[in-house]
Amino acid sequence: MATLLVLGSKPSPCLPRARDFDALACANASVASAAQLRLPAPELTAMSAFITNGSELGRRQLLALHGLSTRTVIYVPHRVRGRTMVKRLAKRLQAWRQHPLVLKWSLHRAGFRYEAFRYYDPGYYRQLAIDLADADEALRRQIEVKSPSTGVIALLLGLADGRFDRFILSGFSFERTQAFAGDGAQPCDAKGREVNGSSPHTRTDLALLRRLHQKRGCVFTTEAQAADRALLPLIPV
Repeated sequence: MATLLVLGSKPSPCLPRARDFDALACANASVASAAQLRLPAPELTAMSAFITNGSELGRRQLLALHGLSTRTVIYVPHRVRGRTMVKRLAKRLQAWRQHPLVLKWSLHRAGFRYEAFRYYDPGYYRQLAIDLADADEALRRQIEVKSPSTGVIALLLGLADGRFDRFILSGFSFERTQAFAGDGAQPCDAKGREVNGSSPHTRTDLALLRRLHQKRGCVFTTEAQAADRALLPLIPV
């Protein structure tokens, strides 16, 4: 049985014992937390387009990634919304910083190393969530309203990978926090503005995790809060 540890952005994550997992997946700058905690380089890292949006949060993430590495970077694009095609096109033009080539260039400048770089359109991740969770109509509607967080997308990518049959979530709190090497908690929104409270992805993440556990029974957590809210089994740390 191969186990994938999925590390989210919560500061001071509770980690499983080293013998309890075989590989690591990260979300955004949690690669820096993994390095600080002496975890192995991740097999895959899901990175949001917001890293390169020019915000203070994005700059902090890129700084934290300096000199680190992952086997595969998987770019997660921002979902462009607009009532008309013209408005959606205008938003795409305004969001040029969030193009995958900009992320590749920014990671190169940061000295962040990887072997492969993959990206898909936003609909791919929504459909992946629906398919893997065998989503009912209520969950389908929720995923359409708000996509899963980058951390939960890292879990979905691990599920789709095919090499793992057990998954442990660490560093998940469903709050607006970011853990960087030496920086502690940074409560920010996607534009780097300081905020408090739950992540905007919380409702989708909780519903999706509960459904995944119900249907697959292979998702566990080391975080008491995640176990309580997402109804996941809690394992020893």
